[in-house]
Amino acid sequence: MNENGIVYRRLNSHEEYLACERLQKETWGFADVSIVPGHILITFQKRGGLVLGAFEGDRLVGFVYGFVGWHDGKPTHNSVMSAVRPEYRNRGVAHQLKCEQRRIALQQGFDLMTWTFDPLQALNAHFNLNKLGAVVRGYWSDLYGPFRDQINKDLPTDRFAVEWWLDTPRTLHRLEAASTQTIPPLPDNPPALGESGMLIPTDRPPSLEGKDRLHLAIPLSVDQLKAQNAKLAMAWRMHMRAWLEDALQAGFIVHDFCVDYQRKMGIYTLSRKALQTVLWEEL
Repeated sequence: MNENGIVYRRLNSHEEYLACERLQKETWGFADVSIVPGHILITFQKRGGLVLGAFEGDRLVGFVYGFVGWHDGKPTHNSVMSAVRPEYRNRGVAHQLKCEQRRIALQQGFDLMTWTFDPLQALNAHFNLNKLGAVVRGYWSDLYGPFRDQINKDLPTDRFAVEWWLDTPRTLHRLEAASTQTIPPLPDNPPALGESGMLIPTDRPPSLEGKDRLHLAIPLSVDQLKAQNAKLAMAWRMHMRAWLEDALQAGFIVHDFCVDYQRKMGIYTLSRKALQTVLWEEL
């Protein structure tokens, strides 16, 4: 598949798998021991998985890979890792990689793709929920333990368990619709503004009584927050863990994300509805 001079296809040479190793290290600052090596990626590719690259000429500028997994007793495509070179971001490369990954997964007979992301990463929240139409029904505390990279260090590796239902009205609508910014709602966990301009999470415990919809705020850049105040970043991790674990266990589904630039926060929207309602009715 060719889009704006970028070709999207499976990796197919030893040199391309080595380029994928290098791109992992450049993106996350991995120690060598944490890099998924080329021979493992080749095995995934040969045995039902997918290692998909974005190429400009012969240069690998992005990739995504995944393999066959299981979710609630059904086979899924489990997407594990995705990266795009900094100079190619905001050019639709990541979106096109996911679209091509979806197309191939549908051809293979899958209707569900799963992956994880950090709930404090606002850009990932916007991309996964708004642009792709994925939803979240699970929260895993410190899933991976201490990560040996530069991006995930210093915080427990809490993750959303993402579900991307590949052939539903919600997904089709989100893939085709232009991104729109809605009026930011008032959060149920309103943060305070510190003297340095950083957001401080409320110490009020979660309250779900009588609620069918929640709006939960996070800082716009957890990476910047970690660099400025690691203790405050940890407070946000624990704060969101308390709210999200309670909400998802109570049957809420995370389905939207809004950026409030004025208040420098991102806001998740969660609804206590049946999964089919969320997937087949635009909320």
